Amino acid sequence: MKRLAGSFDEILEGKPADQALRLQRQGRKPPNGKDLHIRATVAYRVEDLRRKGRTREVAIAEVADQTRGLSESRVRQWYEAHREDALRFMRLMSAIKKDAPQQ
Repeated sequence: MKRLAGSFDEILEGKPADQALRLQRQGRKPPNGKDLHIRATVAYRVEDLRRKGRTREVAIAEVADQTRGLSESRVRQWYEAHREDALRFMRLMSAIKKDAPQQ
């Protein structure tokens, strides 16, 4: 109660309420490893469909339809954010395939 009373005194003195009451704003947490993997995989799937001849919008719509719980806008957002990661992975996989011994 003393802390709350002191906070109200600070508000009356002109201090912003969120600072006086020591309230923290709810912010987004940065994605963890699992979230980044999911996002990069979505971007990879869109890019893979684009390389198979689909347009950007059609590829995004197909991935959204195939992925439960993701909207097209979310797939588009993740694709734009992680497209470079997907392209880097594709280049890496093609280099590995070239270096692999032929059986």
